[in-house]
Amino acid sequence: MPDKIIVSGVGCCLVDLLYNDIDFDGGNIRPFLSKKRGDGGLTPGKLVFMEEFEKYCGSPFDHVLKRITGGKIYNKINIGGPSVVSLINAAQMTGKEKCEVRYYGRGGRDEKGQFLFSALKKTPVVLRDKKIASLIITDGSENIMTYSDGSFFGESGLKEMPVSGTIKNELQNVHGGDTTGCGDNFAGGVIASLVTQLHDGVSHPDLQEACCWGIVSGGFACFYMGGTWFEEKPGEKLSRIRPYYESYKRQISG
Repeated sequence: MPDKIIVSGVGCCLVDLLYNDIDFDGGNIRPFLSKKRGDGGLTPGKLVFMEEFEKYCGSPFDHVLKRITGGKIYNKINIGGPSVVSLINAAQMTGKEKCEVRYYGRGGRDEKGQFLFSALKKTPVVLRDKKIASLIITDGSENIMTYSDGSFFGESGLKEMPVSGTIKNELQNVHGGDTTGCGDNFAGGVIASLVTQLHDGVSHPDLQEACCWGIVSGGFACFYMGGTWFEEKPGEKLSRIRPYYESYKRQISG
């Protein structure tokens, strides 16, 4: 066994702004609570995208937040995100003698980004601020942005990709699903395409092609409740998603 084990992680790292003493039965929050699943309203313990929440409320998020909180500032600011929080806990539980825990990521230059940098320095986790070779930026139901410097994926400047028009149109008539797991399925679609391209001998995978599968995979997750689709037979989910992929390819080809 080595003298010191190195644990490395990458993933979600964000800022949690936490408010105490919010009355979920009070009149301030009641107009913004969900009335039916997937409608974009608030449900305690569940996630909702800001864009969908603003559409549900008919007001900008900042205005709604002020009404719910009475205009008071948050009680606590903290590091959030399943990746970095789990790494911090692992580092605190093991100690530097046994283990070095590293988190790989980049931070913004705004106030919240600077908070993350300063807060992480107070933890046992070692921040590895590395150059970004490629990126995918998602924004809920809005268009995504991609970039690759060519070191792994094929070289591609900053590009914008739309959401699936077919899925967006069909969701207007579907009310049985929700947005839980959309981002996770997006990532899974990208990974699946990456595996397929590498398996087929592509030396520098196409990032936009991978995102095509990510976009339709994430969108498909809105058709059912929860993030995981349980197949009745192998290949069932792929066969259901493929028509949306083919439609999306036609969409972006003009």
